[in-house]
Amino acid sequence: MCELPQAKVSAPIPASPVPSLTRLFRRKCDKILPTCSLCARMSRLCDYTTTDSTSQQQQQGPQPSSEELATLQARLSELEERLNNASQSQPQRQLPQPSITNIDIDPLPPLPPKPPSPFWSPLTTPSKFPTSLFLDLDAFNWSTTPIPAPNVPIPGEVLDILSRGTTVQDTATEFFQGTHAWFPFISKKRMELGLSLWEAGPELAFLFLAMKLVNTPVNEGVEPGQNPLYVAAKRFWGLLEQGGSVSLQFLQGMVLVAVYELGQGVYPAAWVSVGVLGRWVEVLGLPGFRGGGGFWGTTWTESEERRRVWWAVYILDRFICLGNKKRFCMPEPDDSLILPVDDKAWVT
Repeated sequence: MCELPQAKVSAPIPASPVPSLTRLFRRKCDKILPTCSLCARMSRLCDYTTTDSTSQQQQQGPQPSSEELATLQARLSELEERLNNASQSQPQRQLPQPSITNIDIDPLPPLPPKPPSPFWSPLTTPSKFPTSLFLDLDAFNWSTTPIPAPNVPIPGEVLDILSRGTTVQDTATEFFQGTHAWFPFISKKRMELGLSLWEAGPELAFLFLAMKLVNTPVNEGVEPGQNPLYVAAKRFWGLLEQGGSVSLQFLQGMVLVAVYELGQGVYPAAWVSVGVLGRWVEVLGLPGFRGGGGFWGTTWTESEERRRVWWAVYILDRFICLGNKKRFCMPEPDDSLILPVDDKAWVT
């Protein structure tokens, strides 16, 4: 009798997870794959998939115990205490608190003045000075062309200097008590007429500025060539020349600027300025009213003033050539030239 070979039946392999239905009904499961006994008996689908919460708990691992939490809290408190102690041990930089007594009223230097226009900047109205006075004097005298007044505005920096309180009156008073005593070539009577700067024009403003220049000492530490008054005067000088200014007041202001340059040793500007004065003397026909040009005198005081301006330029020309042995710009006076009258007669 032959015996049939018996098939080997493998033991059921239990599954680790519990089917969802079995877990739902709280039944005991034998965890046999592919279907547990309970699901096979009830003809239901055996599903071993886990829920999201279960999988998250398995991924996160076991929950820490209360002892572990207490240890972690203690270590966190110790770390915070160390950080606090380290911050307190370091010196803290405190910004100085300003006090009312230590505050500087003017900690910053004053703002620089508005940059002035250069000498070569075009004027609002171009000069209409008749060129025939220099190119053909006979034609100029025949045409009787008048010399136009310069259409030059007074610069703002000059107005700022002269319009402060009684600056003009104080400047004139100080000048006639000081410089005028040893260099009298400006008529005090004309200055006492009381004309304002706007009525007399820019040439009188330039003359007052030159007076203030020779009256005011140079501040310590400032070069004479960098003196703000001197810089403003030279700039105004060039502006009037550009505008075609030809007048006795303009020449008198230039004489005072040259006196400042000579006294302060501003060279070669002083040398050039005195040479320019010699040219202006010829343009105005000084010492009298020779050479035409439409510069006619009206009073004896004006004639005397023109004569004194000529002698002032003559003295400066001879003085500046004493040490350098250069040629003079002014000619030698002839025998017919009249000397200035006594100062008392001219003033009174």
